[in-house]
Amino acid sequence: MTGTGFTRAALSVGETSTEYVRAGQGSTALLLVAGGAESALSLRVVAVLSRWWRVIAPKWSAGAVRASTLEEFIEGLGIAPTAIVADGEFCAAALELAAAADGVTVVALLTSADEASTLEAAARRRLAGRRVTVIVRPVPAIDTGLTAFAQELLEAMDSGTTRTLHT
Repeated sequence: MTGTGFTRAALSVGETSTEYVRAGQGSTALLLVAGGAESALSLRVVAVLSRWWRVIAPKWSAGAVRASTLEEFIEGLGIAPTAIVADGEFCAAALELAAAADGVTVVALLTSADEASTLEAAARRRLAGRRVTVIVRPVPAIDTGLTAFAQELLEAMDSGTTRTLHT
């Protein structure tokens, strides 16, 4: 990922090195999307979200990420993410992290239109009793309404209330 305000870095934890991109400042949003920081979706999301937050987008291969991987990564960086934005392959790990980590107030899950309802129900079950706002959006809706999505995330982080949204 290149561009003004984007920084490339790598974090080594034990024998594992993880490349990531960071941009912006303020509260941390952890971005977990297929293709990592190099995907077209990631480029657009980081560019918009970094106006309000420090966005960290690690580059991991499909199937390589579990909640424990995320925990090691955020501990290694010394961060406490307030928001997690994840797409299909990372949604389960993002929900596990949100269920276990203090301080996560928003989880935004990007999925296909046919899987949105199922994913939302799974998120409600997994995060029952936690003060976490869950936002589920089909990826095409993100592509056409990224600024509105970012504004919704910002409002959810600022509201301090628990709610579940779906379109």
